[in-house]
Amino acid sequence: MIERNGIVYPAIPGTRTPDYGSDDRLIIRDGKVYDAIPGTNTPDYGSGRWLLRER
Repeated sequence: MIERNGIVYPAIPGTRTPDYGSDDRLIIRDGKVYDAIPGTNTPDYGSGRWLLRER
């Protein structure tokens, strides 16, 4: 998974390149991770999970 500007994309297999066309995107907003509404970069606010980051 590769994060770009608050959006997490899966990588193209065998590379470090984000698959921008994938429907498996995640959105990071306000300390939570949301699934993206299919075909958009809009978060599905009903799917929010807390994001825990190690320091």
